[in-house]
Amino acid sequence: MAFLAQIRFSPGSVWCPDFILLAVVFISIFGGMGNGVISGFLLGALRGFFSAHTLPADIVVFPLIALFSSMMSGMFYRNSPVLHIFVMLVAMISLVFAHTAYLNILTGNDIRFLSAVADNWRVVVVTLILSPIIFMPLNNYLERTGMI
Repeated sequence: MAFLAQIRFSPGSVWCPDFILLAVVFISIFGGMGNGVISGFLLGALRGFFSAHTLPADIVVFPLIALFSSMMSGMFYRNSPVLHIFVMLVAMISLVFAHTAYLNILTGNDIRFLSAVADNWRVVVVTLILSPIIFMPLNNYLERTGMI
């Protein structure tokens, strides 16, 4: 579902959140480490297949983000909006850094990390703002229905 939302809303929209990253972090925080790492690998591979240049980076980075997210939820209160925003911030920075570094190695260019963040600041801001707004009601719904 996150992948379809990403495909539907992302093209041409600079204010679209990263639905795939939101899904990986949500599953990792509320579904546990195993589910998070598996979803991170699968969603990272799916995302990478549609942007072939970053496939190897996505396959590695998304499970690592899932691992970090689940570790943070084990260390801190997992329903805290501060935790959601912090984990999403680290995840977004890690993803942009990994893509920038990988593309620099692949193409031999010298893309600067800060310019990559500056180019994507709208996506980062919207994703950070939406993370607690999406996570809390979705988690409450899944707990009430017995799915978590």
